[in-house]
Amino acid sequence: MAKTPQTDLTDRRTVLASVGAPFGVRGWVWLNSYTDDLERLLHHSPYQCGERTLELAEVERRSRRLCGRFAGVEDRDAAADLRGCELSVALSDLPELPAGEYYWTQLEGCRVINDEDDVLGEIIALQNAGAEDMMCVQDASSGRQFLLPFALDRVVREVDLEARTVRVHWPRDWI
Repeated sequence: MAKTPQTDLTDRRTVLASVGAPFGVRGWVWLNSYTDDLERLLHHSPYQCGERTLELAEVERRSRRLCGRFAGVEDRDAAADLRGCELSVALSDLPELPAGEYYWTQLEGCRVINDEDDVLGEIIALQNAGAEDMMCVQDASSGRQFLLPFALDRVVREVDLEARTVRVHWPRDWI
């Protein structure tokens, strides 16, 4: 069954990164960024990790990755305890995007409706598949999940965040 549409997204959180394996013995960890620009991670500290607040004390770029140390995390054991932690911020703390761009968190929970006004399902997740982003949609009637490209103009015709809908050019018999 589809969730009730949420029009107020100000209290929602979005995960920007996760903590990877420890790096060295002084509390450093690898940071697995989910943003398209690693530098964006540096501007959103402090982060929430469950009930815990984590503040980045130091960050270094290592090749195409970031490693960092959080305030109060001084050794490898304390760093290892953070492994797998998802670093989130309030959606309202992120910069406003230009028209036609969306944070994935904004799209999760939106109903997907095709040109024939068939409700295809609800977006439960988004992922980057290399060439383009994909919406993971769950059919409300069958519970079956399927992927649709999040290709503006070609597949996605309209995004209405207020109505919590994404209109697509995608016949039901294609899913």
